[in-house]
Amino acid sequence: MRLAPEKPPETRPPTGGDSARPERFSAYSNRLSWTGVIVGIVLRTVQYLSNRSLWLDEAYLAQNLLARNAAQLLQQLDDSQVAPIGFLWPVKGCISLLGGTEYALRLVPFLAAIASLLLFHRLARRILSREAVPIAVGIFAISEPLLFYAAELKQYSTDVFWAVALISLMVSWWERPRRGRVGLLLLATGALAIFSSHPAIFVLAGFAVYCLAVGFRRKDGYLIRSALLVGSVWATLFLAQFVLLLRVDHSSGFFQEFWSGRLMPFPPTSVDDVEWFLRTFLEVFVDPVGLSHGALSGLVFLAGCIAFGARKHQLALLLAPIPVALLASGLESYPFATRFLLFLAPTFILVLAEGTLLFAGLLGARSRILAVVFGLLMFLQPTVNIVARIPLEREEIRPVIEHLAENLNPDDRIYAYWGAGPALTYYADRFGIEMDEVTVGRYEVRPQRGEFSKDLAQYRKGDRVWVVFSHFGPEGPGDHRFVLLNLVRDRGEELSRFEATGASAHYFEFSSDPAGQGR
Repeated sequence: MRLAPEKPPETRPPTGGDSARPERFSAYSNRLSWTGVIVGIVLRTVQYLSNRSLWLDEAYLAQNLLARNAAQLLQQLDDSQVAPIGFLWPVKGCISLLGGTEYALRLVPFLAAIASLLLFHRLARRILSREAVPIAVGIFAISEPLLFYAAELKQYSTDVFWAVALISLMVSWWERPRRGRVGLLLLATGALAIFSSHPAIFVLAGFAVYCLAVGFRRKDGYLIRSALLVGSVWATLFLAQFVLLLRVDHSSGFFQEFWSGRLMPFPPTSVDDVEWFLRTFLEVFVDPVGLSHGALSGLVFLAGCIAFGARKHQLALLLAPIPVALLASGLESYPFATRFLLFLAPTFILVLAEGTLLFAGLLGARSRILAVVFGLLMFLQPTVNIVARIPLEREEIRPVIEHLAENLNPDDRIYAYWGAGPALTYYADRFGIEMDEVTVGRYEVRPQRGEFSKDLAQYRKGDRVWVVFSHFGPEGPGDHRFVLLNLVRDRGEELSRFEATGASAHYFEFSSDPAGQGR
Protein backbone atom coordinates (compact mmCIF):
# COMPACT_ATOMS: atom_id res chain seq x y z
CA MET A 1 0.00 0.00 0.00
CA ARG A 2 1.24 3.46 -0.82
CA LEU A 3 1.60 5.86 2.09
CA ALA A 4 -0.26 8.63 0.30
CA PRO A 5 -3.64 9.32 -1.29
CA GLU A 6 -3.95 9.54 -5.05
CA LYS A 7 -5.12 13.16 -4.79
CA PRO A 8 -2.81 15.65 -3.12
CA PRO A 9 -4.17 17.06 0.13
CA GLU A 10 -3.32 20.52 -1.23
CA THR A 11 -3.96 21.44 -4.83
CA ARG A 12 -1.04 23.88 -5.05
CA PRO A 13 2.26 24.37 -3.31
CA PRO A 14 2.42 26.71 -0.32
CA THR A 15 2.53 30.36 -1.22
CA GLY A 16 5.07 31.38 1.41
CA GLY A 17 7.87 28.86 0.86
CA ASP A 18 10.53 28.70 -1.78
CA SER A 19 10.23 24.97 -2.49
CA ALA A 20 8.04 25.64 -5.56
CA ARG A 21 9.66 28.86 -6.77
CA PRO A 22 13.23 29.07 -5.55
CA GLU A 23 13.88 32.13 -7.67
CA ARG A 24 11.61 34.20 -5.41
CA PHE A 25 13.85 33.65 -2.43
CA SER A 26 15.75 36.90 -2.54
CA ALA A 27 19.52 37.00 -2.42
CA TYR A 28 19.37 39.40 0.52
CA SER A 29 17.15 37.14 2.62
CA ASN A 30 19.28 34.19 1.61
CA ARG A 31 22.46 35.91 2.80
CA LEU A 32 20.83 36.95 6.06
CA SER A 33 19.51 33.48 6.78
CA TRP A 34 22.87 31.83 6.04
CA THR A 35 24.52 34.40 8.27
CA GLY A 36 22.15 33.27 11.01
CA VAL A 37 23.14 29.65 10.38
CA ILE A 38 26.84 30.50 10.63
CA VAL A 39 26.30 32.51 13.82
CA GLY A 40 24.33 29.62 15.28
CA ILE A 41 27.07 27.11 14.44
CA VAL A 42 29.75 29.38 15.92
CA LEU A 43 27.77 29.92 19.14
CA ARG A 44 27.11 26.21 19.56
CA THR A 45 30.75 25.40 18.90
CA VAL A 46 31.90 27.97 21.47
CA GLN A 47 29.46 26.51 23.98
CA TYR A 48 30.70 22.97 23.33
CA LEU A 49 34.40 23.87 23.39
CA SER A 50 34.01 25.81 26.64
CA ASN A 51 33.92 22.37 28.29
CA ARG A 52 31.96 23.50 31.33
CA SER A 53 31.73 21.23 34.36
CA LEU A 54 29.17 18.46 34.49
CA TRP A 55 26.31 19.48 36.73
CA LEU A 56 23.96 17.34 38.82
CA ASP A 57 21.71 15.78 36.14
CA GLU A 58 24.59 15.28 33.71
CA ALA A 59 26.70 13.62 36.39
CA TYR A 60 23.86 11.26 37.31
CA LEU A 61 23.47 10.20 33.68
CA ALA A 62 27.25 9.99 33.19
CA GLN A 63 27.51 7.53 36.08
CA ASN A 64 24.96 5.28 34.40
CA LEU A 65 26.75 5.46 31.06
CA LEU A 66 30.22 4.85 32.49
CA ALA A 67 29.22 2.01 34.81
CA ARG A 68 27.06 0.00 32.39
CA ASN A 69 27.55 -1.81 29.12
CA ALA A 70 25.19 -1.41 26.18
CA ALA A 71 22.89 -4.24 27.28
CA GLN A 72 22.65 -2.92 30.83
CA LEU A 73 21.53 0.46 29.50
CA LEU A 74 18.30 -1.25 28.45
CA GLN A 75 17.44 -1.63 32.14
CA GLN A 76 15.99 1.04 34.42
CA LEU A 77 18.60 3.70 35.05
CA ASP A 78 19.78 4.68 38.53
CA ASP A 79 19.10 7.98 40.30
CA SER A 80 15.69 8.59 38.65
CA GLN A 81 17.30 9.10 35.24
CA VAL A 82 15.27 8.50 32.08
CA ALA A 83 16.67 8.63 28.54
CA PRO A 84 15.81 6.82 25.28
CA ILE A 85 18.05 4.00 24.17
CA GLY A 86 18.54 5.71 20.81
CA PHE A 87 20.32 8.45 22.73
CA LEU A 88 22.16 6.31 25.27
CA TRP A 89 23.78 3.92 22.79
CA PRO A 90 25.35 6.61 20.56
CA VAL A 91 26.73 8.37 23.66
CA LYS A 92 28.06 5.02 24.92
CA GLY A 93 29.74 4.57 21.54
CA CYS A 94 31.46 7.94 21.93
CA ILE A 95 32.68 6.89 25.37
CA SER A 96 34.08 3.66 23.94
CA LEU A 97 35.94 5.53 21.21
CA LEU A 98 36.95 8.74 22.99
CA GLY A 99 36.86 7.98 26.70
CA GLY A 100 34.64 9.37 29.42
CA THR A 101 35.56 13.03 29.07
CA GLU A 102 33.03 15.85 29.01
CA TYR A 103 33.70 16.33 25.29
CA ALA A 104 32.88 12.69 24.53
CA LEU A 105 29.77 12.70 26.71
CA ARG A 106 28.39 15.81 24.99
CA LEU A 107 29.38 15.04 21.41
CA VAL A 108 26.03 13.53 20.38
CA PRO A 109 23.94 16.48 21.66
CA PHE A 110 26.38 18.90 19.98
CA LEU A 111 26.20 17.18 16.59
CA ALA A 112 22.42 16.96 16.91
CA ALA A 113 22.29 20.72 17.59
CA ILE A 114 24.30 21.52 14.44
CA ALA A 115 22.17 19.17 12.34
CA SER A 116 18.99 20.68 13.82
CA LEU A 117 20.08 24.18 12.83
CA LEU A 118 20.75 23.13 9.24
CA LEU A 119 17.48 21.21 8.98
CA PHE A 120 15.57 24.08 10.56
CA HIS A 121 16.98 26.51 7.99
CA ARG A 122 15.82 24.20 5.21
CA LEU A 123 12.37 23.80 6.78
CA ALA A 124 11.99 27.57 7.25
CA ARG A 125 12.81 28.17 3.58
CA ARG A 126 10.19 25.62 2.61
CA ILE A 127 7.23 26.91 4.61
CA LEU A 128 7.83 30.57 5.52
CA SER A 129 7.56 33.82 3.61
CA ARG A 130 11.01 34.63 2.31
CA GLU A 131 11.32 37.71 4.54
CA ALA A 132 10.44 35.62 7.62
CA VAL A 133 13.19 33.04 7.07
CA PRO A 134 16.08 35.16 8.46
CA ILE A 135 13.92 36.05 11.47
CA ALA A 136 13.22 32.40 12.25
CA VAL A 137 16.83 31.32 11.74
CA GLY A 138 18.05 34.25 13.83
CA ILE A 139 15.81 33.35 16.78
CA PHE A 140 16.79 29.70 16.51
CA ALA A 141 20.50 30.59 16.31
CA ILE A 142 20.60 32.71 19.49
CA SER A 143 17.97 30.92 21.59
CA GLU A 144 19.58 30.45 25.00
CA PRO A 145 17.85 27.13 25.81
CA LEU A 146 18.80 25.70 22.40
CA LEU A 147 22.38 26.88 22.89
CA PHE A 148 22.65 25.54 26.42
CA TYR A 149 21.37 22.06 25.59
CA ALA A 150 23.61 21.89 22.51
CA ALA A 151 26.41 21.04 24.96
CA GLU A 152 24.52 19.15 27.66
CA LEU A 153 24.63 15.44 28.44
CA LYS A 154 20.86 15.12 28.14
CA GLN A 155 18.59 14.14 25.28
CA TYR A 156 16.82 17.47 24.80
CA SER A 157 19.03 18.60 21.91
CA THR A 158 18.39 15.33 20.07
CA ASP A 159 14.66 15.78 20.77
CA VAL A 160 14.85 18.98 18.73
CA PHE A 161 16.68 17.21 15.92
CA TRP A 162 14.07 14.47 15.63
CA ALA A 163 11.19 16.95 15.81
CA VAL A 164 12.61 19.11 13.00
CA ALA A 165 13.47 16.05 10.90
CA LEU A 166 9.99 14.58 11.27
CA ILE A 167 8.15 17.84 10.59
CA SER A 168 10.34 18.41 7.51
CA LEU A 169 9.40 15.00 6.13
CA MET A 170 5.73 15.53 6.99
CA VAL A 171 5.66 18.85 5.14
CA SER A 172 7.45 17.29 2.17
CA TRP A 173 5.00 14.39 2.10
CA TRP A 174 2.01 16.71 2.34
CA GLU A 175 3.18 18.81 -0.59
CA ARG A 176 3.79 15.79 -2.84
CA PRO A 177 1.77 12.88 -1.45
CA ARG A 178 2.27 10.73 -4.54
CA ARG A 179 5.97 10.31 -3.75
CA GLY A 180 5.91 6.91 -2.10
CA ARG A 181 9.60 7.10 -1.21
CA VAL A 182 8.96 10.13 1.01
CA GLY A 183 6.18 8.23 2.76
CA LEU A 184 8.42 5.23 3.36
CA LEU A 185 11.20 7.49 4.61
CA LEU A 186 8.75 9.17 6.98
CA LEU A 187 7.55 5.78 8.24
CA ALA A 188 11.11 4.57 8.86
CA THR A 189 12.30 7.84 10.40
CA GLY A 190 9.31 7.89 12.72
CA ALA A 191 10.06 4.32 13.80
CA LEU A 192 13.67 5.24 14.60
CA ALA A 193 12.63 8.45 16.36
CA ILE A 194 10.35 6.56 18.75
CA PHE A 195 13.39 4.81 20.23
CA SER A 196 15.55 7.94 20.15
CA SER A 197 13.30 10.70 21.51
CA HIS A 198 10.48 10.40 24.02
CA PRO A 199 8.44 13.39 22.73
CA ALA A 200 8.76 12.19 19.12
CA ILE A 201 5.56 10.21 19.67
CA PHE A 202 3.70 13.50 20.17
CA VAL A 203 4.84 14.69 16.74
CA LEU A 204 3.93 11.38 15.12
CA ALA A 205 0.57 11.04 16.84
CA GLY A 206 -0.36 14.62 15.99
CA PHE A 207 0.44 13.98 12.33
CA ALA A 208 -1.53 10.71 12.17
CA VAL A 209 -4.59 12.20 13.90
CA TYR A 210 -4.57 15.26 11.66
CA CYS A 211 -4.32 13.12 8.53
CA LEU A 212 -7.25 11.03 9.73
CA ALA A 213 -9.32 14.13 10.45
CA VAL A 214 -8.64 15.59 7.00
CA GLY A 215 -9.24 12.22 5.38
CA PHE A 216 -12.64 11.79 7.00
CA ARG A 217 -13.62 15.38 6.21
CA ARG A 218 -12.70 14.90 2.54
CA LYS A 219 -13.92 11.29 2.46
CA ASP A 220 -10.49 10.40 1.12
CA GLY A 221 -10.03 6.65 1.59
CA TYR A 222 -6.35 6.63 0.60
CA LEU A 223 -5.47 9.31 3.14
CA ILE A 224 -7.40 7.48 5.85
CA ARG A 225 -5.74 4.14 5.10
CA SER A 226 -2.28 5.70 4.87
CA ALA A 227 -2.74 7.44 8.22
CA LEU A 228 -4.03 4.24 9.81
CA LEU A 229 -1.07 2.30 8.43
CA VAL A 230 1.69 4.59 9.68
CA GLY A 231 -0.23 5.30 12.88
CA SER A 232 -0.62 1.62 13.73
CA VAL A 233 3.07 0.91 13.03
CA TRP A 234 4.22 3.83 15.18
CA ALA A 235 1.72 3.00 17.95
CA THR A 236 2.89 -0.62 18.06
CA LEU A 237 6.54 0.40 18.29
CA PHE A 238 5.78 2.98 20.96
CA LEU A 239 3.86 0.47 23.08
CA ALA A 240 6.73 -2.02 22.73
CA GLN A 241 9.20 0.62 23.86
CA PHE A 242 6.93 1.74 26.68
CA VAL A 243 6.53 -1.79 28.03
CA LEU A 244 10.07 -3.07 27.46
CA LEU A 245 12.34 -0.04 27.81
CA LEU A 246 10.63 2.94 29.44
CA ARG A 247 10.92 1.93 33.08
CA VAL A 248 10.38 4.69 35.61
CA ASP A 249 10.19 4.14 39.36
CA HIS A 250 7.30 6.24 40.67
CA SER A 251 7.25 4.62 44.10
CA SER A 252 9.43 7.29 45.71
CA GLY A 253 7.13 10.10 44.67
CA PHE A 254 10.12 12.00 43.26
CA PHE A 255 8.58 12.56 39.83
CA GLN A 256 5.22 13.69 41.17
CA GLU A 257 7.01 16.15 43.43
CA PHE A 258 9.43 17.30 40.73
CA TRP A 259 6.65 17.71 38.14
CA SER A 260 4.34 19.57 40.50
CA GLY A 261 2.98 22.61 38.65
CA ARG A 262 4.26 21.31 35.32
CA LEU A 263 1.29 19.03 34.63
CA MET A 264 -1.87 20.22 32.90
CA PRO A 265 -4.88 20.30 35.27
CA PHE A 266 -7.18 17.63 33.89
CA PRO A 267 -9.96 18.38 33.96
CA PRO A 268 -9.64 22.06 34.93
CA THR A 269 -11.98 22.67 37.87
CA SER A 270 -10.95 26.05 39.27
CA VAL A 271 -9.85 29.52 38.29
CA ASP A 272 -6.27 28.55 39.15
CA ASP A 273 -6.53 25.63 36.75
CA VAL A 274 -7.68 27.93 33.96
CA GLU A 275 -4.89 30.39 34.77
CA TRP A 276 -2.41 27.53 34.36
CA PHE A 277 -3.09 27.48 30.61
CA LEU A 278 -2.48 31.21 30.17
CA ARG A 279 0.60 31.19 32.41
CA THR A 280 2.07 28.17 30.64
CA PHE A 281 1.36 29.64 27.21
CA LEU A 282 3.28 32.80 28.06
CA GLU A 283 6.13 30.97 29.83
CA VAL A 284 6.81 28.85 26.76
CA PHE A 285 8.15 31.87 24.89
CA VAL A 286 10.72 32.51 27.62
CA ASP A 287 11.71 28.87 28.11
CA PRO A 288 12.16 26.91 25.86
CA VAL A 289 11.97 29.50 23.05
CA GLY A 290 14.39 31.94 24.69
CA LEU A 291 12.69 35.32 24.26
CA SER A 292 12.28 37.87 27.06
CA HIS A 293 8.68 39.10 26.91
CA GLY A 294 6.13 36.31 27.16
CA ALA A 295 3.05 38.50 26.71
CA LEU A 296 4.37 40.30 23.64
CA SER A 297 5.64 37.04 22.16
CA GLY A 298 2.24 35.45 22.76
CA LEU A 299 0.53 38.18 20.75
CA VAL A 300 3.08 37.85 17.97
CA PHE A 301 2.57 34.08 17.94
CA LEU A 302 -1.20 34.49 17.52
CA ALA A 303 -0.54 36.95 14.72
CA GLY A 304 1.73 34.38 13.14
CA CYS A 305 -1.05 31.82 13.14
CA ILE A 306 -3.16 34.31 11.20
CA ALA A 307 -0.28 35.17 8.87
CA PHE A 308 0.04 31.55 7.71
CA GLY A 309 -3.27 32.12 5.88
CA ALA A 310 -3.65 29.66 3.02
CA ARG A 311 -0.87 27.51 4.43
CA LYS A 312 -3.27 26.14 7.02
CA HIS A 313 -2.17 22.53 6.57
CA GLN A 314 1.46 23.39 7.21
CA LEU A 315 0.44 25.36 10.28
CA ALA A 316 -1.61 22.39 11.47
CA LEU A 317 1.35 20.04 11.03
CA LEU A 318 3.46 22.39 13.16
CA LEU A 319 0.88 22.73 15.92
CA ALA A 320 -0.45 19.14 15.94
CA PRO A 321 2.02 17.85 18.60
CA ILE A 322 0.90 20.46 21.15
CA PRO A 323 -2.54 19.00 22.07
CA VAL A 324 -1.03 15.51 22.21
CA ALA A 325 1.68 16.68 24.61
CA LEU A 326 -0.96 18.51 26.68
CA LEU A 327 -3.03 15.34 26.88
CA ALA A 328 0.00 13.37 28.07
CA SER A 329 0.62 16.07 30.65
CA GLY A 330 -2.99 15.92 31.83
CA LEU A 331 -2.59 12.17 32.27
CA GLU A 332 0.48 12.85 34.46
CA SER A 333 2.81 11.19 31.99
CA TYR A 334 4.85 14.13 30.70
CA PRO A 335 5.62 17.58 32.13
CA PHE A 336 4.54 20.49 29.96
CA ALA A 337 7.26 23.02 30.76
CA THR A 338 10.82 24.26 30.16
CA ARG A 339 13.34 21.79 28.72
CA PHE A 340 10.74 19.06 28.29
CA LEU A 341 9.19 21.26 25.59
CA LEU A 342 12.44 22.07 23.81
CA PHE A 343 11.27 19.86 20.93
CA LEU A 344 8.45 22.38 20.37
CA ALA A 345 10.79 25.38 20.17
CA PRO A 346 11.13 25.09 16.35
CA THR A 347 7.33 25.17 15.99
CA PHE A 348 6.93 28.28 18.11
CA ILE A 349 9.86 30.00 16.40
CA LEU A 350 8.53 29.37 12.89
CA VAL A 351 5.12 30.81 13.77
CA LEU A 352 6.70 33.71 15.67
CA ALA A 353 8.73 34.61 12.58
CA GLU A 354 5.61 35.05 10.48
CA GLY A 355 3.95 37.00 13.28
CA THR A 356 6.99 39.25 13.63
CA LEU A 357 6.87 40.00 9.92
CA LEU A 358 3.16 40.82 10.12
CA PHE A 359 3.56 43.06 13.17
CA ALA A 360 6.57 44.85 11.71
CA GLY A 361 4.65 45.50 8.48
CA LEU A 362 1.61 46.88 10.27
CA LEU A 363 3.68 49.09 12.56
CA GLY A 364 6.02 50.15 9.76
CA ALA A 365 3.06 51.37 7.72
CA ARG A 366 2.35 53.85 10.52
CA SER A 367 5.87 54.65 11.66
CA ARG A 368 9.29 53.16 11.09
CA ILE A 369 10.15 54.13 14.65
CA LEU A 370 7.34 51.92 15.95
CA ALA A 371 8.65 49.01 13.89
CA VAL A 372 12.17 49.53 15.24
CA VAL A 373 10.92 49.72 18.83
CA PHE A 374 8.95 46.52 18.29
CA GLY A 375 12.04 44.75 16.96
CA LEU A 376 14.13 45.94 19.89
CA LEU A 377 11.52 44.77 22.40
CA MET A 378 11.41 41.34 20.80
CA PHE A 379 15.07 40.62 20.16
CA LEU A 380 17.44 43.08 21.83
CA GLN A 381 17.58 41.56 25.30
CA PRO A 382 18.01 37.90 24.17
CA THR A 383 20.79 39.01 21.81
CA VAL A 384 22.57 41.05 24.48
CA ASN A 385 22.22 38.20 26.97
CA ILE A 386 23.92 35.74 24.64
CA VAL A 387 26.71 38.12 23.65
CA ALA A 388 27.39 38.92 27.31
CA ARG A 389 27.12 35.39 28.71
CA ILE A 390 28.41 33.00 26.08
CA PRO A 391 29.67 30.44 26.99
CA LEU A 392 26.73 29.71 29.26
CA GLU A 393 27.61 28.27 32.66
CA ARG A 394 25.60 26.47 35.31
CA GLU A 395 27.54 24.76 38.10
CA GLU A 396 31.31 25.03 37.70
CA ILE A 397 32.26 22.41 40.26
CA ARG A 398 35.36 21.09 38.45
CA PRO A 399 37.67 23.98 39.51
CA VAL A 400 36.26 23.65 43.04
CA ILE A 401 37.19 19.97 43.19
CA GLU A 402 40.60 20.70 41.68
CA HIS A 403 41.24 23.32 44.38
CA LEU A 404 40.12 20.87 47.06
CA ALA A 405 42.43 18.13 45.75
CA GLU A 406 45.42 20.50 45.62
CA ASN A 407 44.88 21.66 49.22
CA LEU A 408 43.65 18.45 50.84
CA ASN A 409 45.71 17.36 53.85
CA PRO A 410 46.03 13.70 54.89
CA ASP A 411 43.81 14.10 57.96
CA ASP A 412 41.19 16.32 56.29
CA ARG A 413 37.69 15.00 55.83
CA ILE A 414 35.19 15.84 53.09
CA TYR A 415 31.47 16.45 53.39
CA ALA A 416 29.61 16.91 50.09
CA TYR A 417 26.18 18.46 50.02
CA TRP A 418 23.91 16.05 48.16
CA GLY A 419 23.78 18.26 45.07
CA ALA A 420 27.57 18.09 44.76
CA GLY A 421 27.81 14.34 45.29
CA PRO A 422 27.23 13.10 41.72
CA ALA A 423 29.69 15.53 40.12
CA LEU A 424 32.27 14.85 42.85
CA THR A 425 31.91 11.14 42.13
CA TYR A 426 32.51 11.77 38.40
CA TYR A 427 35.61 13.92 38.96
CA ALA A 428 37.05 12.02 41.95
CA ASP A 429 39.33 9.70 39.98
CA ARG A 430 40.62 12.53 37.81
CA PHE A 431 41.79 14.50 40.85
CA GLY A 432 42.80 11.60 43.07
CA ILE A 433 40.01 11.83 45.64
CA GLU A 434 38.90 8.62 47.38
CA MET A 435 35.10 8.59 47.47
CA ASP A 436 35.15 6.00 50.28
CA GLU A 437 36.36 8.79 52.53
CA VAL A 438 33.69 11.29 51.43
CA THR A 439 30.37 11.74 53.21
CA VAL A 440 27.57 12.71 50.81
CA GLY A 441 24.60 14.39 52.45
CA ARG A 442 21.06 13.13 52.13
CA TYR A 443 18.66 14.61 49.61
CA GLU A 444 16.28 17.12 51.16
CA VAL A 445 13.59 19.06 49.31
CA ARG A 446 13.56 21.88 51.86
CA PRO A 447 16.37 22.89 54.19
CA GLN A 448 15.87 21.23 57.57
CA ARG A 449 18.36 22.15 60.30
CA GLY A 450 17.65 18.90 62.13
CA GLU A 451 18.51 16.71 59.16
CA PHE A 452 21.69 18.65 58.42
CA SER A 453 22.67 18.45 62.09
CA LYS A 454 22.48 14.66 61.90
CA ASP A 455 24.92 14.73 58.97
CA LEU A 456 27.34 16.88 60.97
CA ALA A 457 27.12 14.84 64.17
CA GLN A 458 30.01 12.62 63.04
CA TYR A 459 32.51 15.47 63.33
CA ARG A 460 34.26 16.24 66.62
CA LYS A 461 36.32 19.03 68.10
CA GLY A 462 39.58 19.45 66.18
CA ASP A 463 38.32 17.84 62.96
CA ARG A 464 39.11 19.73 59.79
CA VAL A 465 36.43 19.30 57.14
CA TRP A 466 35.96 20.46 53.57
CA VAL A 467 32.28 21.21 52.91
CA VAL A 468 31.54 21.11 49.16
CA PHE A 469 28.46 22.58 47.51
CA SER A 470 26.78 22.73 44.14
CA HIS A 471 23.14 22.67 43.00
CA PHE A 472 22.04 24.38 46.20
CA GLY A 473 19.29 26.57 44.74
CA PRO A 474 18.87 30.36 44.66
CA GLU A 475 21.17 32.12 47.09
CA GLY A 476 19.60 33.63 50.18
CA PRO A 477 18.47 32.87 53.72
CA GLY A 478 16.33 29.94 52.56
CA ASP A 479 18.82 28.03 50.45
CA HIS A 480 20.46 24.85 51.65
CA ARG A 481 24.00 26.24 51.56
CA PHE A 482 23.05 29.17 53.80
CA VAL A 483 21.40 26.86 56.35
CA LEU A 484 24.16 24.26 56.35
CA LEU A 485 27.03 26.75 56.53
CA ASN A 486 25.41 28.50 59.50
CA LEU A 487 25.19 25.16 61.29
CA VAL A 488 28.87 24.47 60.67
CA ARG A 489 29.87 27.99 61.73
CA ASP A 490 28.03 27.44 65.01
CA ARG A 491 30.49 24.64 65.74
CA GLY A 492 33.72 25.88 64.18
CA GLU A 493 35.77 28.39 62.26
CA GLU A 494 35.89 28.80 58.49
CA LEU A 495 39.58 28.77 57.56
CA SER A 496 39.23 29.31 53.81
CA ARG A 497 36.84 29.07 50.91
CA PHE A 498 36.90 28.71 47.14
CA GLU A 499 33.94 29.72 44.99
CA ALA A 500 32.97 29.32 41.35
CA THR A 501 29.71 29.72 39.44
CA GLY A 502 27.11 27.63 41.25
CA ALA A 503 29.65 25.74 43.38
CA SER A 504 31.95 26.28 46.37
CA ALA A 505 34.25 24.57 48.88
CA HIS A 506 34.59 25.72 52.50
CA TYR A 507 37.38 24.58 54.83
CA PHE A 508 36.38 24.39 58.51
CA GLU A 509 38.01 23.46 61.78
CA PHE A 510 35.45 22.24 64.31
CA SER A 511 35.88 23.76 67.76
CA SER A 512 33.15 21.82 69.55
CA ASP A 513 31.53 18.41 69.68
CA PRO A 514 27.88 17.89 68.75
CA ALA A 515 25.44 19.12 71.38
CA GLY A 516 25.32 16.70 74.33
CA GLN A 517 28.34 14.68 73.14
CA GLY A 518 32.00 14.65 74.01
CA ARG A 519 35.06 12.74 72.88
